[in-house]
Amino acid sequence: MKVRDWLQLYPLFRVALALIAGLVAGDSFGFVVPTWLWLAVTSSALLIALASYRWKTAQGVAILFTVMCFGFLLMTMQKNRLAVPIPKEEHVSEAVVMTTPMVRGKVVQCDLYVLSGPLSGQKVRASILRDTVERRYEALKVGDGIRFRSAFQPIQSYPSNSHFNYQRWMAIRGYRAQTFIYHRDWAQCQLDLTCMPRFERLRLKAQKVREKLLSHYAAHGFDDQDYAVLAAMTLGEKSFLSKQTKEVFSISGASHVLALSGLHLSIIYGLLVLVLGGRGLRRVFSLAFVVLTVWVYVFLTGMSSSVMRSAIMLTVYSLVSLLNRDKMSLNALSLTAIVMLLLHPLSLWDVGFQLSFMAVAAILLLYRPIERWMPETILDKSAVVRKLWGMMAVSLAAQIGTAPLVAYYFGRFSCYFLLTNLLAIPLTVLILYTSCLLFALSFAPLLQNVVAVALTWMTRVLNHYLSFLASWPGASVEGSHINLWQLALMYVIIACVCWVASYLRQAYARSRIM
Repeated sequence: MKVRDWLQLYPLFRVALALIAGLVAGDSFGFVVPTWLWLAVTSSALLIALASYRWKTAQGVAILFTVMCFGFLLMTMQKNRLAVPIPKEEHVSEAVVMTTPMVRGKVVQCDLYVLSGPLSGQKVRASILRDTVERRYEALKVGDGIRFRSAFQPIQSYPSNSHFNYQRWMAIRGYRAQTFIYHRDWAQCQLDLTCMPRFERLRLKAQKVREKLLSHYAAHGFDDQDYAVLAAMTLGEKSFLSKQTKEVFSISGASHVLALSGLHLSIIYGLLVLVLGGRGLRRVFSLAFVVLTVWVYVFLTGMSSSVMRSAIMLTVYSLVSLLNRDKMSLNALSLTAIVMLLLHPLSLWDVGFQLSFMAVAAILLLYRPIERWMPETILDKSAVVRKLWGMMAVSLAAQIGTAPLVAYYFGRFSCYFLLTNLLAIPLTVLILYTSCLLFALSFAPLLQNVVAVALTWMTRVLNHYLSFLASWPGASVEGSHINLWQLALMYVIIACVCWVASYLRQAYARSRIM
């Protein structure tokens, strides 16, 4: 298929590329061009696109240029909105605790939403010096109000050999500053939360619900890293993970198991559809309930980029399935990217956003060609072999799509990812289903205890298996840091190899027919 025909087949992909080009340009030159001038350019481009309806090619180019201009304007407005001046002097502020306070050495870290003071209406990362005498920090919990005196500082990036930008990563998640609070300079207080935006209040309630669900794990004897892995896999709470556990999952190529993504949401989605089912009008209502439940879960787990992408795609999947259209395509993925970037333009620079979309795009484009590598005569002999090969084909496609990005950001390539996924993915499915069963059996404590034992066993098997793979010689290639041009070249090479392989396969098929 020619490139032009391929682009015609996926019009939303072209729109997404134009929007991304505009966002990148706006990030680089947003402060050079005045907002009013770029608004005029965007409006003019839109008028030209509407006026050129008789010339389809010209109108298509004008529409894409309009989208690019809108992306530039959107990013410029976003950066202007984030340019909050940070005072250097100490001030008294009032804030509400938004995350569970975690002990980190001599300090307790948590997120604060400031309600009064120089950064009112902003989210900051706070480090509170621990008081080893009165130990007042132990009483702090999500939703508590505190009054404190401190100075705010801009968030600084950590020195690193990788291209990961911590400062931008924090900005994407809404953090505007950081502060250090001396143990005598803060006190709990009652605050009126009605002045908080409704969305932030909903997030606070979701965090409290997540705390209650996590307390169920603690009550059933899950401890240390079993608890940490379970909390990350099911509720998106990664703050309990140790550096060693993160390293084991990263080396073995199982980091996607810890990060809530399409794997986790598709498991929950499939379970709900299987339970509710139905045909006709009942199917419409059941799908609506399933999608609503998925979005509640997304909100509960913190709305990360990967889980947002999955939720939007599942929503699109549900809608087009009712219309009997192509459910999973590059157009659906492109629509998801457009929606997410319009809602939060800075998501484009989120590592999770990039990895998530590249993984799904690679699966959509490469899964079928890779699956055909195995002859049908072998696959037809055993359903188990077909399932295993299908799982390996998905893993290989996703790895091809994300490996350059992982090397660019983290300088690492996991060598045994196929072996990792052979057991990690089935165990992830079982762990998620068993976790749902654990919460559903709250009315039957004895049955809950039995389920908790099974859940503990599965989590430990997963941890030990990944630790075993990570200890193998050559488990990962380290220090493979590449620059931006090398990253682009790697994707060009991958595209060329795929095109040549597709051309050779078609030529071989034609020769057999002749």
